[in-house]
Amino acid sequence: MFNNYEFFSPVRILSGIATLKCLPEIIHKLDGSSVFIMTDKGISAANAHEPVINVLNENTIPFVIFDDIPPDGSVNAVYSARELYEKHRCNLIIAIGGGSVIDTSKALNIAVTLPGDLEKYLGVNNLPHRLKPSIIIPTTAGTGSEVTAVAVVADKHKKLIFNSPYLMADYALLDPLMTLNLPLYITAMTAMDALTHCIEAYTCNGRNPISSELAFSAIKKILLNLPIVMKDSQNLESRLALAEASTMAGMAFSNSMVGLTHSLAHALGVNFKVPHGLCCSIFLPHVLEFNKNYILDELSELSLLFLTENEYKSSSKQNRVELLIKKISQLKQELEEMSKLPSKLRSTNKVQLDDFNFIAKKALVDGSIIYNPVKPTRHEVIKILEKAW
Repeated sequence: MFNNYEFFSPVRILSGIATLKCLPEIIHKLDGSSVFIMTDKGISAANAHEPVINVLNENTIPFVIFDDIPPDGSVNAVYSARELYEKHRCNLIIAIGGGSVIDTSKALNIAVTLPGDLEKYLGVNNLPHRLKPSIIIPTTAGTGSEVTAVAVVADKHKKLIFNSPYLMADYALLDPLMTLNLPLYITAMTAMDALTHCIEAYTCNGRNPISSELAFSAIKKILLNLPIVMKDSQNLESRLALAEASTMAGMAFSNSMVGLTHSLAHALGVNFKVPHGLCCSIFLPHVLEFNKNYILDELSELSLLFLTENEYKSSSKQNRVELLIKKISQLKQELEEMSKLPSKLRSTNKVQLDDFNFIAKKALVDGSIIYNPVKPTRHEVIKILEKAW
C-alpha cells in the first residue's frame, strides 16, 4: 500500500575540514551584529570552543558567552541566558556543543523571540512564526539535533518538549576539528546514539523512503568509521564521516520519529541522569529483540550492513535478524573494552532493580512510544529492563 508522507529538512549544512572559516560570511548573510554563544562548562574548561572564538575575534565580530547549561538543559538556564542575551542586545545565536546545549539554545530562541513563559509553546506546532537567526556547531557526533525540529529541556523531574519547524537552525556547520578532542567514551556513546536514531528511523511506524535511505547510508558510515576513530582518535576524515552520519540520522529520525529505545532513554535521562546516548546503547539490542517479529523485513534489510556476505547468503530472514542483534551486542562489548562505555544498566550505578516499575510507567507515557512497531505492556517493558540489567 502506498503511504503519503512529508519530508522536511531546511537547515543549510556546511561540512568539511576548516568549515569554521565560513562563519563570518554566514553571520553577515544572517544580518548578525552581536553574537550570543551557548555552550557548557565542560567545553569552556577544555577550550573546545576556542576555534569559533578565534574566528570571531579575527573578524572583529562582538560576542558574549553563556556556558551555565547542565546535562539535559534546564528551564532556569534558558531564562538566565535570556537575561544576558537581552542585556548585550544580541541578535544571533550560535550553539557550540552536544544535544543539551543545542536543545537549550533552541529553547532560548523561543524565549527571546516570543512573549510569555516557555510553557506557553509546549507541544507540536505551537510557535507562530520564525525565530531569531541561529547557527549550530556540534561538538559530538550523535544527537543530530543540529537538523531537528525538536527541543527538549528539563524542568525538575519532567521534560518540556517543543516541536516546530521554526525551531530549526539556519545553518549547521560540521567541522571535524570541533570533535577532534572528544574522549573515546563520549565518541563511542554518541556514535551509539546516532546508530539508534538510524535503526529506529528505519524500523518505526513513521518511516518513509527518504528517511530510510538516509538512515541506511548513515549506518554504513558509522560501522565503517567508528572502529577507525576508536583506534586513531585524530583521524579527521573518519571524525567528519561520523559527524555527517549523525546529521543524516537527525534528518532521518526527525521525519520518521523513534520508538521504545528512546522512550526508555527519556525515562532514565530525566529521572536518573543517565546520559541519553548511554541509555540508547544499553537498550537498543533488547528493544530490537522485543520488536523483531513486527519488523523482520526491515531488520533483514539492515543486516546487509552488519553481516558478511557469506553470513547473509547462508541465513534465513529470521536468522539474519538474530545475527544482526547479536552483532550490535558484540559492538557494545567491544566499545566497553575500548572506552569503558557500560554495556549493562547496572554498570551505570544510577538505577536499582526496584526502580523498574517507575521507569516502565514513565516510558509508556513518553511520546516516542506511539511510533514503536508494537506497544508493549508494563510487564514487557520491565522484562526489557531486566534483560538490560
